[in-house]
Amino acid sequence: MKSTSLGAVAALAAALVFPGTASAAEGDAMSMFDQLDTSKDSGIDMDEAARSAQVATDFRHIDSDGNGSISREEWRAYFGSTGARPSKTPPEAPGRRGSSY
Repeated sequence: MKSTSLGAVAALAAALVFPGTASAAEGDAMSMFDQLDTSKDSGIDMDEAARSAQVATDFRHIDSDGNGSISREEWRAYFGSTGARPSKTPPEAPGRRGSSY
């Protein structure tokens, strides 16, 4: 069972009370997907995921088919089902692409 944070619960409650917020949350999540997908191949691999601590930590749960890449469909399914919003991407340090697993 996936654990939810207080922020995730609040986002879900807001979406239920204010339906317009759900589409805004999905827009935020998809914007984050686009930021992480630096190769623009419509998938997030482990190196790209390393730019977000939350996505790197949850990578194996988000990548539901286990192929080593998070698709847009897997992204929507994961963040839609948890009600969570992906954390903001930290800026990259000059000359670093992020850590690998």
